[in-house]
Amino acid sequence: MRCEVNTLVITCVLMSRGRPMEKLTTTLSAHDRVILFCVATATDYAAVGITAHAMQSMAIRGFIAHDRESGAYTLTDSGHATLTAILEQAGIGRK
Repeated sequence: MRCEVNTLVITCVLMSRGRPMEKLTTTLSAHDRVILFCVATATDYAAVGITAHAMQSMAIRGFIAHDRESGAYTLTDSGHATLTAILEQAGIGRK
């Protein structure tokens, strides 16, 4: 998956054998972006004011996954690609 960020719109292209398969576009709020950063850095989301409902919403949208046994959240491939695109646009990600 390859993602590009343009202002608040994230456009992801699902790749299959190096060829684009499907283009997905979603709008992420600042709140959504904070959730991605919290999950990626294992920050306690409740400590920064993120509700469990907001975390569930991001899981339903496919950006994060919840391990019911441990209670931990992890980035999905989509969430990882999106966060990588956000960081690259900011000039602080890997290129």
